[in-house]
Amino acid sequence: MEKTAKLGLDYVEWAPRVLYFPKAIKDPQASIDYMEAKDEWYANDSEYNEAIGGTPRHDCYIDFPSQEEAEIFTEVYNTYNKLYGYSWLESERTDRGLQKEDVEYNGVRYVTGGEAKTHKDQPVEHDIGLTNICYYPNDDYEGGELGFDFEEVPLYKPDAGDILVFPGHYDHYALPTTKGTKYLVLAKAYMVGPGIKTPREMLEDTEMENM
Repeated sequence: MEKTAKLGLDYVEWAPRVLYFPKAIKDPQASIDYMEAKDEWYANDSEYNEAIGGTPRHDCYIDFPSQEEAEIFTEVYNTYNKLYGYSWLESERTDRGLQKEDVEYNGVRYVTGGEAKTHKDQPVEHDIGLTNICYYPNDDYEGGELGFDFEEVPLYKPDAGDILVFPGHYDHYALPTTKGTKYLVLAKAYMVGPGIKTPREMLEDTEMENM
C-alpha cells in the first residue's frame, strides 16, 4: 500500500492505470445525506443508459458536499497524473484543484435492478484522456459489483468510502443491484499526456520491463 503526497491517502495499483483508494472518504454517510437533501434527482432514462442497461437509475449533478471532499478528489487525480505522466487539460486545475462549489459531483442512485452493461465512457484512445473517479458512499446493498473486461481486476464489491480511478476508455460494467439502493458518485476530468494503450499492451510492457 502506498500513500499520496499531500493527504496521505492509502492506495494500491490494481492494474496499469487502475488505482484503488480504500475508505478514502471517512464520513461517506454525510455524502449520501447531502445528495438526498439537495432533492435534485432525475430519472436517467436516456437512450444511452437504456443501451447499457443503466436503468432504473437516478442522477443528480451538484456541488461537492465539502471542500475536504473536493480536495480528496483532487488528490486522487494528482496521484494518477504523477504516476502516469499526465496533467489536467484545464491548466488552472493544476494549482486550483477541485473546489466545493464546482458542479462536477454526479451522484448516481441505483435502485434494485439497476445495472450498467459493459461500456466505455470515452470510445477512442488518444492523448487527451477522460479519467473516471468512482466513489462509493455505501455498501449496505447486495449485488452491484464493478467489473472490468480484463482478468487482472476481479469483480469488486466496494466498501463504503472507497474510491477507484481509471481511464474512461477501459471497458467496465456494474452487475445488477439485487437488494437495497446502491449509491455511486462519478467525477470525470480530461487529462493530457502520453498516448493511451490498452490494458493488455500496458501489462505486456510492464512484464517486459520486469524481466
